[in-house]
Amino acid sequence: MPPGPGSTIAYYERYFAEHLEYSVQIEDLLVDGRKASLRLIYEGRDQAGTSFLRTGIVIIHLDDNDQFVERWSCYD
Repeated sequence: MPPGPGSTIAYYERYFAEHLEYSVQIEDLLVDGRKASLRLIYEGRDQAGTSFLRTGIVIIHLDDNDQFVERWSCYD
């Protein structure tokens, strides 16, 4: 995605419109100063009624003003 929040916001607006039932469970959370790593489980149902279960990893890094400097993620 391009830099800035706009593309991420647009992506999640579309995603949540298509996935009406949605939950996230945090399996692991590691924090070191202004960096965090999360291992997550995503579960829900889309508009067609199809269930899904996915896992993912998210890494975030904040600056001194609590703004995102970097965000990395991968999902199965």
